[in-house]
Amino acid sequence: MPYHMWYLTTSEERVPFHEFADLVDGIGETYSLTLTEGTDAEWVEISLAHRKADHPIGDFRYLPVHEGVSDDGGAQEIACFLEEIEDCQPACNVPWLRQFLPQVRTIYRWSLWSGTEVSNGWDPVRQLEDVFIDGEEAAVYAELEGWTNTDGNHITWEFTERVSWSGEPWWFGLHLDGRWHRFQMDLGDREGRDCFKRGVVPPGVKALVDPAPH
Repeated sequence: MPYHMWYLTTSEERVPFHEFADLVDGIGETYSLTLTEGTDAEWVEISLAHRKADHPIGDFRYLPVHEGVSDDGGAQEIACFLEEIEDCQPACNVPWLRQFLPQVRTIYRWSLWSGTEVSNGWDPVRQLEDVFIDGEEAAVYAELEGWTNTDGNHITWEFTERVSWSGEPWWFGLHLDGRWHRFQMDLGDREGRDCFKRGVVPPGVKALVDPAPH
């Protein structure tokens, strides 16, 4: 089964396929990018793979959101997300998602395969991400992880209780009194994640707070 990630943006602009292809070609001969549905300007799905081995990395799909169209795939995705976020923790971040999601006009969905774990397969995924959300207001939802806001801060907790992390601490955000409070935390910090899920900045952690709204 693939692992899914959704990138949701308020922009209707669609980056043409050849810009993605040029980026992948610039990385070297390691990866291939194939247009599997649509045209260069109006692509619907593209596939990323390792060129020299039978290891697909992912299928990348474009889903426009047409508000008010009952059978629209993008609108149905938004409706599902709006229903699912009501059970998310911390509860203080749900109103922000509830306000952001109806503004989404484009969804990019990755269906990622085992090739991400072979020969740096995540590298082209991350570089492609930089192209299609560059300068855009984009939130991200990752299966088994949670939501990230438009500033790249993790704002809901869907990891398992056994999660651990040996890399750099993650940036988290709490939307309190109309402002984002951002802080770094190790995923394996049990006390810290319990505080986060309750909507509280962990003790001893320095938070960066947005300016007060006018």
